[in-house]
Formats: sequence, structure tokens, C-alpha cells
Amino acid sequence: MKPKKFKNLTLCDSYPHSPVTSIKSAKHIYRKIVQVYDSREDVHECYKSNHMYQAIQHIGEETLLIVVHLDSKWWTLWKGSVTEDVYYYNEESGSASSI
Repeated sequence: MKPKKFKNLTLCDSYPHSPVTSIKSAKHIYRKIVQVYDSREDVHECYKSNHMYQAIQHIGEETLLIVVHLDSKWWTLWKGSVTEDVYYYNEESGSASSI
């Protein structure tokens, strides 16, 4: 699956999983979070790269878009942070297009 741009999303929650830390530690945290989502049966349509994970999760009648991303700034390439954003997604009114 290619990463997609979604419309009609509502941010449900945002979890900063790490403060700005060494890029090695941030990558380790990112990989562990992705590993947990990959093992879940209710997660589908995954996209993975070295810096972003995107997946659809169905919980009951709710559909969520999960986005986990590893961020670093050009002036601090040796440091990074990991954030997980969770969005409500309405498949009927929402639309998605490949990036």
C-alpha cells in the first residue's frame, strides 16, 4: 500500500511517545510501536517506511486512521522524536488518494 492523503479526518488523540532524544533511541521506539500494530488482527491497509507508519484500525463500529511518525529536524539530524496520531475516519464521507 502506498501512503495516502485522507480528507474528512477528525483528530482523536496525539501521543508524543518520546521527547527529542537520540535518533537511535527514537528509531527503536518507532520500530517497537510498529511491531505492536503489525501484530494486531484489527489493523489493515498498512503502509510502512523508515519514518512513517499508516494503517486503518477497526474497533467496533469505529474506523480509525493510525499514523506513527519519526521526526527529525535538518539542523539536528542526530536527534528525533516519535509521535502517534489517531484520527476518526468516516469511510462513507471520507476519501483517500495516494501521495
